[in-house]
Amino acid sequence: MRISQVYSHLNGLEFMMVRKPDLWQEIQDAVSNVDASLAFDKVSREKTMKGKILFSPSKLNALFKAELTAKGWHESRIDYYVNEDLNTTRDIVYLVNNAAHKTGFMYFAFIIWKRTILH
Repeated sequence: MRISQVYSHLNGLEFMMVRKPDLWQEIQDAVSNVDASLAFDKVSREKTMKGKILFSPSKLNALFKAELTAKGWHESRIDYYVNEDLNTTRDIVYLVNNAAHKTGFMYFAFIIWKRTILH
């Protein structure tokens, strides 16, 4: 594959090009090493494109994951909870991290109700 267009969210590309050029080179190498023809086997069931052969997103993801894993990359995710009220956000994070599996959804719903209605 090749990179034909780039969208740089919050100047991420510029940051990598200036501060982490090795990472940018690894990404470019990974993209160029992926053989997209291996993922060109999805048959469309969409009404307007019925039977058309398309790229399979899941297979493309697997090809990229294999290429990046070979270069020592691994997946890392961080959950973010966005809310206008800082206290509600803290309550949600506390519940998710410490007590959500023990107390269940009803307590979670009560905290949200308490923060939004009573305050």
